[in-house]
Amino acid sequence: MIARVAVRDTDGVFDYKLPVDMEQYATVGIRVVVPFGASSRITEGIITEICDTSEFSRLKTVKQLLDTEPLCTEELLELASWMKDNYFCNYYTALRCVMPPGVAYRVKRTIKIIDADATIKGAKRKVLDEINRGKDNWNDFSTAERNHITEMVTQGILSIEEKGKESIKSKTAKTVQIIVDRSEVDEIIAHLAQKAPVQARILEVLSQADYMSLADLSDYASGANSAVRAMEKKGLVVVYEKQQVRNAFNVEDYTKTQPNVPTREQKVVLKALITASDKGQAEPFLLHGVTGSGKTEVFLQLIDHAMKQGKQAIVLVPEISLTPQMVERFVGRFGQRVSVLHSSLSAGERFDEWQKILSGEVSLVVGARSAVFAPFNNLGVIIMDEEQENTYKSESNPLYHAREVALKRCASHNALLLMASATPAVESMYKAKKGEYKLLTMTKRYNEISMPKVEIANMCQEMKNGNRTVFSKQLIEMIQQTLARKEKTILFLNRRGYNTFVSCRTCGEAIKCEHCDITMTYHKRVNKMICHYCGCEKPVPQVCPQCTSPYIRYFGDGTQKLEDELSKMFDGIKFLRMDMDTTTNKNSHEAILRRFRDEDIDVLIGTQMVTKGLDFPQVTLVGVMAADLSLNMGDYRAYERTFSLLTQVCGRAGRGEIEGRAVIQTYQPDNFVIQLACDH
Repeated sequence: MIARVAVRDTDGVFDYKLPVDMEQYATVGIRVVVPFGASSRITEGIITEICDTSEFSRLKTVKQLLDTEPLCTEELLELASWMKDNYFCNYYTALRCVMPPGVAYRVKRTIKIIDADATIKGAKRKVLDEINRGKDNWNDFSTAERNHITEMVTQGILSIEEKGKESIKSKTAKTVQIIVDRSEVDEIIAHLAQKAPVQARILEVLSQADYMSLADLSDYASGANSAVRAMEKKGLVVVYEKQQVRNAFNVEDYTKTQPNVPTREQKVVLKALITASDKGQAEPFLLHGVTGSGKTEVFLQLIDHAMKQGKQAIVLVPEISLTPQMVERFVGRFGQRVSVLHSSLSAGERFDEWQKILSGEVSLVVGARSAVFAPFNNLGVIIMDEEQENTYKSESNPLYHAREVALKRCASHNALLLMASATPAVESMYKAKKGEYKLLTMTKRYNEISMPKVEIANMCQEMKNGNRTVFSKQLIEMIQQTLARKEKTILFLNRRGYNTFVSCRTCGEAIKCEHCDITMTYHKRVNKMICHYCGCEKPVPQVCPQCTSPYIRYFGDGTQKLEDELSKMFDGIKFLRMDMDTTTNKNSHEAILRRFRDEDIDVLIGTQMVTKGLDFPQVTLVGVMAADLSLNMGDYRAYERTFSLLTQVCGRAGRGEIEGRAVIQTYQPDNFVIQLACDH
């Protein structure tokens, strides 16, 4: 039999012989170790096809099967082929997307000296001397040095030893199981109690639990290791390696929830979605629902309907900060049927979650962009929350967009794609109005709660009035009122750490490129303004080009400075900061959000992480510290993204019974984007 193998770091599929003892185990989707190239170096590959014949007469042989079961489905292999053509990447790079994250076969190539007395000169001699001094790892040599090494291997002076190992494996633990007849246990325990009390204690514990890990047994009896070895020799127990699942979350940590009664708008939306789902047609829908309209409840009830039909679902969120609350909602509704996939999990946890999905243990995956590749074989629905976010677009090879991949997968499964947002992307809304997507709308908040009242704070006027702080007079008063009522505040500043652009504090205008009309970025190292589109450079002006004011300032203080200003302005205030610097540890997003919800915390300061998806009824005030930061990004989508950010973050206020309020601080109060966001 012949295996067609996609070889690591290549764009090709190559034919290999399958040894007879591997034929019954080899199948499409299994990883293999194969010799490759003129030097027959060992490397990893993935079987893409099994056939009986090959057009080539001289074939190398597969050395090893790395898996006992396929790590992905045939549909995902076809998807990888589509990605290869669509995103101009090599085949193996695309295949890595549809395999468990982090799984790889690492090969270490070690150089050994065979003929130390060989007569060689020049560059080869230098390489040989380095190897003599202990430098023997192939990866430590340059390309030219590797060429010399290859020549010396051919000449019999050197040899290369290759050893491979898996980067991730299933986690196992030594497990002890009782094997004596249950009717004899009490008698054996009584006999051991006098001469071997530790063995008697272990047998007593095992008689209740049948089997237990050796580590857990050590908690019940000191000296368990030697006692278990003695018991194994006596034929009382058997010791073996048992796989342990690394769970991404503990279902016991989440409160069970029941479906809410849908509002009138939710009923209309659900009826349209369920009707389309029942038809089994691959239809894309765009749900345009205002913040707080109950889009998540629509997701939950749609998924519940799909599960009752025996189908599976994927829910995508744009960034990891949204995952904790999403996981809480979906695990609370569906329990153990939920799996989580995102970058904050350890490599082992991601591997085990992937295995649960592949084996059919779960029916729903919640995760960030890469969760779109979850290996389900009967997809019923894919949901993209906050579909407008640019984080759905990969910035490394392959440069895919999760929306396009989701559309392709839905077409393969005749599944429904639901894209949802309070501020859909311009192109998505355009396609909906053209009829390429079916548009659904929810214009009212859940239970008729009013939208927050939004005010604009003119920071140019604040400066003229002598206010040099980062807080406007309006925002200071509102924070004081919120503190007095024991309510909570979110302060949004889209910068965590130096200055991003230069603007006039008299008229509010930012310095823009004369060619592109894009805000220029200040580069401190060269002390110049640079356009990130055309590369135009210019010195920082001494006066404003628009109003000739000398009040030109670098703009872009970060969340850390805001933290200091807040503690100076409000004595005794309790706050948390949520940005890239405070969320480096595992589960730090969830820990911060739980503290803000459950503890006596007054203010949550954050970057984009706090603008979307958060639902805290106690939050009644939102402050946008510098709307100009996103408005003046060097990006043609700056206005679109600013509108989205402002609308989303203002929507965090007033999601309970108390009406919400928001303040947008800006040096450009008349900008139409600011005005439209203020009016929802």
